[in-house]
Amino acid sequence: MNPGAHASADGGAGEGQDEQQDLWSAASRGATEQAVALVLAGRARVDAIDEDQRSALMLAAAAGHTHTAVALVERCGADPYAQDSRGMRARSPLATVLARHATR
Repeated sequence: MNPGAHASADGGAGEGQDEQQDLWSAASRGATEQAVALVLAGRARVDAIDEDQRSALMLAAAAGHTHTAVALVERCGADPYAQDSRGMRARSPLATVLARHATR
């Protein structure tokens, strides 16, 4: 199973929640290595969603951080087909790239 696949972030407060916030922040800023390290160390869940049902992948894609988005898919197993609260996916010019990587 992918690290953190289909998890939500509402499972409690404390240090784990802070690290989940760190993942979302890193993805939003394009801090690829920080985001990947948090997931691979088991400190944050790659597909956990924020209050708007956005995953780290969605946040990276929305901010135009292609390298981060691709790393979350390739190295961490992020789900490129997940939807947010409005039914939106990680759509952008990198949607084709993400879909290609997900089917390999």
